[in-house]
This record gives sequence, structure tokens and C-alpha cells, in this order.
Amino acid sequence: MKHAEFDGVRSQLYKEAMNDYPDARKADIETMLKLLHPHPNETVLCFGEGTGYFSPVIAHIAKQVLVTDPSRDQLEALLKQTYSKNIQIKVGGIEELDLPERTFDKVWSFGALHHANNQTKALQNIYGTLKPNGTVVICDVFQGSTLAQHF
Repeated sequence: MKHAEFDGVRSQLYKEAMNDYPDARKADIETMLKLLHPHPNETVLCFGEGTGYFSPVIAHIAKQVLVTDPSRDQLEALLKQTYSKNIQIKVGGIEELDLPERTFDKVWSFGALHHANNQTKALQNIYGTLKPNGTVVICDVFQGSTLAQHF
């Protein structure tokens, strides 16, 4: 994944879109909770998390959350707002990160997998991090959502 892809201008445009439409991801959050269904005893990997829109919601429920993204610019918002001791942040694309095997109960991603340069490697890394019987939920921008016009 190109680290600069979401740095600079694109990062700023994303921040502006989220400021202009603060409730745009409300339906996405509801869908995430329904599909991922995090539990208090679980560890969750959130990859391609960008500004961390979903991870604080997951962290409010789950035991531990690891948030990754290749863009430090995108992660700045999360770094500024995260006071939760159960959120860890790691800069890097999912296909290039060296993550511990069989660590996570669940993996969540929204609108990120299509940005990976090597999607096969990304999926191998995701699968390798899962505990047996783990769950992976990968979503993209929902057609017709308020933010869909920006992506």
C-alpha cells in the first residue's frame, strides 16, 4: 500500500467530508456492530482504520483493539482522541505488517482492502492473525450512503 496515498491533500479532504457529514457513518457503525458483534473478552484487529472512526466503538466493548493504517496523517485524529488503554496503534499496511499469529478473535476493516497493493498477501496476513474459529468482516462504502459520493 502506498503510504502517501492518504497523506496530505487526500487526508485533508477525508477530514473535511467527515466534518461536513458527522452522522454519515451512523448506519455503517450499526452494520459493523451487527456483523462483527464484538464481545468484552475479545481481541480485535482493525486494519486500514484511517482516522479511527470505528475503533473507539469497538474498544468500548472489546478487551483489546489493534488499529493499523499505512497513513500517519490519517491516524493523527485517532492518536489525539484515544484515551482508551485498550487501543494500540501501529502504522503500516496490512500486507506488510508483521503481526503475531493466532492473536485476534476478530478482524474488522471498512473501505481499505481494495487499497492493498497485494490483496493476496493482505488476506494471508489477516488469516494468520486469527485465532481458530475467528471472524473476519470486511466492508466497503455502502452504495447510497451520504459519504459514497466522496469515494
